[in-house]
Amino acid sequence: MTNRTNALFGRNEVFILAAAIGAHAHAKGEGFRQRDVKFLVELFANWVEHTLEFKSLMLQNTQVARYLAELVTEGFARRISRNNMPLYRLTRVGLIELADRMISPDYYERPERFLFVYHFIKHYKERIAALVKSEGTQFPPALDLELKSILNEQALLDRQIKNTEQEIERLNIRISSAFETSKLSAAMYKKGLTDEQVVQMVDQKHPYELSSQRTLSELFKDIPESVRRWELETGTLKRADEMWLPSRNLMMSYLKILRGLG
Repeated sequence: MTNRTNALFGRNEVFILAAAIGAHAHAKGEGFRQRDVKFLVELFANWVEHTLEFKSLMLQNTQVARYLAELVTEGFARRISRNNMPLYRLTRVGLIELADRMISPDYYERPERFLFVYHFIKHYKERIAALVKSEGTQFPPALDLELKSILNEQALLDRQIKNTEQEIERLNIRISSAFETSKLSAAMYKKGLTDEQVVQMVDQKHPYELSSQRTLSELFKDIPESVRRWELETGTLKRADEMWLPSRNLMMSYLKILRGLG
């Protein structure tokens, strides 16, 4: 979709994709309305969002109209009425495309978004498959295989588990590096090395993730001398204790939940 309509649609596309499929299903071949999509977006968001962000998903009718107009332009939907209350139907290609967009991210950074997609695919895949088959007279084996691949909640879950494990490992490396940086810095300062010498040693042995963009030595040139030692010895430990370890623990809990779904 061109620019995904706007940033709001981009951030919350899983709800909009599911809403378009749901509206098509509920219409039973008679065509769905813009307001049907709008309501389902808000319903699905209500299932998932438990913060004030839910209020930001109150879409305008014009936003939904633009979204559906783009689906028509791309051949993913048809407008089947010309009056003041247009009706729409998704095409077979559109149903497959929208389902594919739902499962396309390699990793869903927000757990609640993943859980929504997993639930939707797991419990509505047979209905979606039936809708796809009904939008045409022929259903070749290759298309059946493609659809089964898209509507495979276990493959979706396995991918999320794998990437969650990788995120945990990334945090483990960061935490380990933080402790090693603090230990090395304390030892170097004890030997009487200067800030510049300590930073250079840390930069060589424990480069941080953005070092390819800006080395630690370059970064520390902008840090006041009075806090350089604190940043190396103490600040890095505080970040590990107060941010990365708690984040790792949350990710471990999330991983346990994911494994329990399979």
